[in-house]
Amino acid sequence: MPSRIMFVVFALVGLAPWTDGIANAVARQPEEKLATAAELFPLRKGAKWRYEIADRQSKNLDAVIEVLGTEVSDGTVSYRLHRTDDSGSKYDYYYSYKDSGLYYAGWKSNNEFAERFDPPVCILKDDSPQVQSWKVKTKGKIYSDRTEEVEHRVTQYRERITCQGGEVTAIVVNHSYYTPGFTFFKYDGMALKMPFFSPQRLPGMEWTTWHVKGQGVVKFQWQSVSTDEIKKSPPVVQSLASVTGLGIFTASSISVNKDDEEGANPVVVDSYRLEAGDSAKFKFSRTITRDVTLAVKAGGEVEVASASKLDLKLISADVSGRIKAAVEASTGTKFEASETREREITITNTTNKVREGRIVWIDTYRAGTIKITQDGKDYDLQFRFPTGTRLESRNKE
Repeated sequence: MPSRIMFVVFALVGLAPWTDGIANAVARQPEEKLATAAELFPLRKGAKWRYEIADRQSKNLDAVIEVLGTEVSDGTVSYRLHRTDDSGSKYDYYYSYKDSGLYYAGWKSNNEFAERFDPPVCILKDDSPQVQSWKVKTKGKIYSDRTEEVEHRVTQYRERITCQGGEVTAIVVNHSYYTPGFTFFKYDGMALKMPFFSPQRLPGMEWTTWHVKGQGVVKFQWQSVSTDEIKKSPPVVQSLASVTGLGIFTASSISVNKDDEEGANPVVVDSYRLEAGDSAKFKFSRTITRDVTLAVKAGGEVEVASASKLDLKLISADVSGRIKAAVEASTGTKFEASETREREITITNTTNKVREGRIVWIDTYRAGTIKITQDGKDYDLQFRFPTGTRLESRNKE
């Protein structure tokens, strides 16, 4: 089978049996936040996946897929993915997002479509706790100049898998398609499509793709099917070796400073002017929201420029819980997500002249560093965790 077929697995995912067993497997999965199609197949310019492939002859190959950018046609924005492998093959694939799904339009070789579907076919939908199945009919050109009717069958469900050393929830998509004008014949151990017009409607290929939120396709396999739908060629398996350019990161060591530090900008809540011997009482409340803030640790220009690729909001949302636990362990104090404090302060002018000043809140923080690894690079980020606040009087300067 030509190596160009191998990435179609990535583009058009396979059809597993539509059975009640799948539904039962889904029902046993723990509840998790449902991912969108865009999160299950994130297409960001510069994103690059490297896969290890085992073909039918057990020859290992590496394939690299990179998002080169977008193209606009008939008002639709399509993402162009460029694929290369160790065999020297080079192909471009076209995808678009719409209607809560990912759509596949086809692939090009030498700037000409070798496979094209009109309209593009939905190959992935937003995640759902239920099994999703759909059929789509399109017009298609498949390895020929002849345009034919193509019917696609897709099933999507959830499954727990082991991926890169950890257990995650994967969205499994099974996909097959056939053309009624073609039948498939056994030839030299492989199923080949031949232009014999026949009423038989048989899937010629079956694909299965595993998607993980935020990473895209982590594994897929495909195999050809003979005319009797029983004999199948050995599957070709492609597994994710690495991914860069998607902002995927891991957090490791956390270091917490020994003492609290004050915020640089006091919050002014009132001002006063007292004559000699006068006094005044002030009472205010303030709510502390314990949101972790992150910043790139000061360093050389090269380090800061490289770290600018980090999505600090995304990282903060992911590591805030770990930082809070580390601060609690260091201080021996449990902190609520938010806390309202009420304080009173009495100011007495004991001088023989007018005294002017301001009433301010002084926020305190526990700072430290956390190590983040992204795209093979390590970064030390500084964090600040709100620990408390106090009410003070500050003389007018």
